[in-house]
Amino acid sequence: MESDAEIIAHIDIESRRTAYRGILPEFYLASLTIENFCEQWRKRLQDLGAFILVAENESAELIGFVFAGRSEALDPDYVGEIYAIYILPDHQQHGVGRELMRSAAERFLSKGISSLFVWVLASNPARAFYEALGGTILRSAATTVANLTMESVAYGWKDTTILRAL
Repeated sequence: MESDAEIIAHIDIESRRTAYRGILPEFYLASLTIENFCEQWRKRLQDLGAFILVAENESAELIGFVFAGRSEALDPDYVGEIYAIYILPDHQQHGVGRELMRSAAERFLSKGISSLFVWVLASNPARAFYEALGGTILRSAATTVANLTMESVAYGWKDTTILRAL
């Protein structure tokens, strides 16, 4: 899977540039590089406590991924955490994200985890995606991105049955 770090980095960057255009400064989005992200993803792919699931198109090319693992927040009600989910812009709104969330919920359940949450920037239009999947707003918090303090919102599923049924 480490060999996939470069394509995962590409998906991450392209998705961020689309999702955060108009939300984060252009100079920041333009500064995202494959080299930096590739190194980060190589390290993440070696983390034994986390997992990454990928989506492929008909040509077996990677088009999206979900990166998840045990929550670092130590919230007993929400044990699993989606750290990142990104899909290439041309493949968004075709069910890829739903399938990745379903698969992540299944993977968590195989580890005895039946609850999860995800943080998303409050200004991100992708919030509608989590709401459509039955996510409940748990809380908000300040986060720093590109040297800007922004609001993030946590969506949670106390029971992932709804996600596993997608």
